Amino acid sequence: LSDLKLKLQERGFVVYSPAMPDTHNPDIGKWVAHLDNLVNKLETTDCFVGYSLGSQTIMRYLESLPDNKKVSKVVFVAGFLKLMNLDREEEKALAPWLKEPVYLTKVKKHCDNFTAVFSDNDPIVPLSNKDYFAEKLNAKIIIKNNMGHFDNLKDISFIVDEIIS
Repeated sequence: LSDLKLKLQERGFVVYSPAMPDTHNPDIGKWVAHLDNLVNKLETTDCFVGYSLGSQTIMRYLESLPDNKKVSKVVFVAGFLKLMNLDREEEKALAPWLKEPVYLTKVKKHCDNFTAVFSDNDPIVPLSNKDYFAEKLNAKIIIKNNMGHFDNLKDISFIVDEIIS
């Protein structure tokens, strides 16, 4: 999704693409705090785009906000609450993210416009995750064909379009 920043900047957006700390040992508290520090002053015009574990980070960040804070849009690409086909190392690193619940009712208070994008052949994120996003966040669901885990995404226009719409 590296081209996304450039494409959005070309359209006049101010874009931050944070490098998260210690990506081999992702820590919920550290990642949410890192995002919070980057955001600094949340605006109602802010839009968040999260890919895979970044989606979880955004959800956990939003659920931590005071009730009166809102953002304009959130787009999740390969967002998840459940995963599959993890090796032992991945299971260990992601266990806290999968075991510590995300309170989607709290997340929903902070945005009225969610989109969740899934691939019909993602080897890690089961398509059934779409149900959580649709039911709990009233998210618009987009299912792309044969995109895997969106690792080698060539065409990001659908993400740009979703942010702009």
